[in-house]
Amino acid sequence: MEAEEKLKQHFLANTTITNEQFEYVSAHFKLKTFKKGQSLIQTGDVVDCEFLSSKVV
Repeated sequence: MEAEEKLKQHFLANTTITNEQFEYVSAHFKLKTFKKGQSLIQTGDVVDCEFLSSKVV
């Protein structure tokens, strides 16, 4: 299952959302990949966003 579909399933499991609403919300997400063991943030970083972690194969 690709990342956007996993995000949509997460929303559908926790709230009622139309396809139009999901398209609007999903436009505010960015897919980022990290190597195993790599940190999302470092000590002292200013965090101005939230992260949703999902393993997508």
